Amino acid sequence: MYFCMKNSPLTEDEFHSSLLNVADHYQGNHDKCHAESPCKSEGYVMSKKPLTKPAAIAAYKKAIMGTTIYRHCSDYMRCRETYWIESLHTVMLIYVAKRIHFGDDIYNMRVELAVLDWNENVHREASSLQMYQHARHPNRLAETRVLVVKTFKFRETIWKYFFNLNI
Repeated sequence: MYFCMKNSPLTEDEFHSSLLNVADHYQGNHDKCHAESPCKSEGYVMSKKPLTKPAAIAAYKKAIMGTTIYRHCSDYMRCRETYWIESLHTVMLIYVAKRIHFGDDIYNMRVELAVLDWNENVHREASSLQMYQHARHPNRLAETRVLVVKTFKFRETIWKYFFNLNI
């Protein structure tokens, strides 16, 4: 269902059929699957046991139609990840701390600086990968990207503009 939301079509009817296609997908019928779906690649092997019994297929479709996602599809069909906005909010907290009250002009200036910083550094490349071990789960290791150092070229641009003003 999350794949359907991420790659949602334009209309509610198409979204409904995309959700119901999940049952067809688990029957081994991939004709209506999204073009970017892993099942469209060569050598795809289903990880789940295929649905074969009509009662199981009907129950699966009934379960899909009973979900909130299906019943209120307009609320879910444009579902996207929140990484970008969360990333912006993290940078905003650097410039505009919640515990400090700023006047309107200073607040707006700090928000604009945060946006400039975020725009400049949002697509930083990874310099390497390292293994990350979570303190609560020491037996789990996960790769994490080490990003290149942030740049602050926007500061130079602001200073050049500021000192070139004829006030």
